Amino acid sequence: MADYIIGGILAVLALLALRSVFKKTASGGCSGCSGCSGCASSCHGHDQETVPK
Repeated sequence: MADYIIGGILAVLALLALRSVFKKTASGGCSGCSGCSGCASSCHGHDQETVPK
């Protein structure tokens, strides 16, 4: 019985996390990028090369 309760709690937490990510990306935000404000230019590519190989 305890396994079902813990599994249910984990499932609810996973759904809440997915909902949060979906809302941020759908609104034009950037999920998981705490170093920038709103991902205006490209917060994920600051240290990446701009010239393709």
